[in-house]
Order: sequence, then structure tokens, then C-alpha cells
Amino acid sequence: MQRFTHISILLLVLLSSCTLYTTTSEVDAQLKSTVASVNSNSSSFLTKVADMEKEYLALKCKTDVAPYSVAKTKLEAIDEEVKQMNRLRTEINNEYANFTSYSKGQSKISSGTDEWKKLKGTKKKMKSLVGELQEKGNKTVKSATDFNQYVAENIVPNVQYCDVNAFNAKFSQIQTNLEKNEQELIAHLKKYETQVSRITLRFNGNSPEKCEALKVDLSKLNEEKNKLAKIRVLIEQSTKTFSNQTNGKTKVYSCSNEWESVNKVTNDLQNYQNDLSAIQASVQGLVQHMQTVIDSLK
Repeated sequence: MQRFTHISILLLVLLSSCTLYTTTSEVDAQLKSTVASVNSNSSSFLTKVADMEKEYLALKCKTDVAPYSVAKTKLEAIDEEVKQMNRLRTEINNEYANFTSYSKGQSKISSGTDEWKKLKGTKKKMKSLVGELQEKGNKTVKSATDFNQYVAENIVPNVQYCDVNAFNAKFSQIQTNLEKNEQELIAHLKKYETQVSRITLRFNGNSPEKCEALKVDLSKLNEEKNKLAKIRVLIEQSTKTFSNQTNGKTKVYSCSNEWESVNKVTNDLQNYQNDLSAIQASVQGLVQHMQTVIDSLK
């Protein structure tokens, strides 16, 4: 029995005098792998969250009324969670940088040294930070999923949009129509001004009423020409205003404050088209009447 007691004491002495160590390269590889994984996974996830926010914010929805105010609150909560994740990621990277600093120039770290104590602290802190980051990440995933579902159910079904390029194409088309109407009207004026002048000299004595009717119609054609000129100015002003308000945008959404300009432009375009149609009908009627009068004098 006494022999075994001596052996036990001897083992304790030997163990207490042993020096444990770990190679710096091995620890560095482990920590570096952890940090790389944290950076890669968190960056990928946070990029998706940022894209989600960017896509929603592109709608430029109002934020002072529901459901948009609710979506804003949810986004703000996500932003705060993202800040916390970035803070934890920064702390993890800083802790690894701290390790590389205190282990610099050492091939191994031995027990009983200050570096050993620091290494134990680093491992403990890294484990805690990574666990906390995972917890925050899971919470952010839940928040982002909840936000997407809320937007899909409460906002997307009610949002309309206008394609800016399509509206610009409408402006171009109506300007083309106006130019065509102007060219046709100018051709009519050139034709009938000459004829009315000649007919008046020839028939004014025998048919003064018909000659006067031709002069009145000719005057009305000039009035229609002036109307076209005014509409041209209005179209150019509307085009410029809409272009300034939608500069750099491809779409404008009904939940944004800019939707009022879209409604105004829509109404303006319809009014311009109605005015052009009315002028075209008036010109056709005047031309037909003038031609009928002229034919009656032949």
C-alpha cells in the first residue's frame, strides 16, 4: 500500500512539472478558418438583406400611413439587427487580429505563459461571439422573412406602377401626331389661300356670300393652326416636367409621392389627344365645306 502511495505522489510531481503547448500555426489555421467562415456566410446573408431593402425602397412608398408605416418599422428593426451582426463580426475579426499580434514570432504557445492565458481568453471569446452572431443571424432571418411576407400580402397587391419609357414613348407619339396635323394643315392653308384669293377676285361680284364664307373658313383654319401651336408648347412643357421628375428612374410606383405627377401626365396626355382629335375633325370639316363652295362656283 505504501508503495502505491509513493507512485501516486511521483505521478503528481511529474504532471505538475509538465509543460503543455500548442503550435501557433495550428491555432492560427483554426481561428482563420472560423473567421473566414463567419465573414463569408455573414457577407452573403447581409448582401441578400441589403438587396431586399433596396428593392422595397425603390418603390419610394410613403412612410406616414399604413401599411407603409408598418413596413418602415419592420425595416428599421432589421437595420438594427444588421448593425448588431456587423458589430459582432467586427469583434470576431478584431479578436483574431489580437491573436496574430500576441503570437507573432512564436512557433508555439506554452502553458503557464501570458500568451497561453490570452489564447484561452481568445478561444472562449471567439466561441461566445460566434454563438451570439449565429443567434442574431437567426433572428434577422426571421425578421426578413416576416417583412417579405408582410409586403407581399399588404403592399404589392395594391401598388401600381408606370413605365417611364412607355410614357416617354407616348409623348413622342403625340408629338409626331401633332407634327403630322400641322403639316397637313399648312398644306391646306397654302392650297386654299391661293384659291380663295383667286375666286374672290373672280366671283365676289356675283357670289359675295360664298366668297365671304370661304374667307371665314380660311380664318378658322388659321385659328386651328394657332391652337396646334399652343398645344405644341404645352406638350413640350409637360415632357420637360415629367423628364425632370423621373430623371434616372425606370418606374414610378403608386405608393410614392411622385405618383401625383404620373396622374397629372396621364390626364394631360389624354387632354392633348382629345384636343388634337377635335382640331383634326374641325379642319376636315372646314376643308370639305370650302371645297364644296369652290366646286359650286365652277
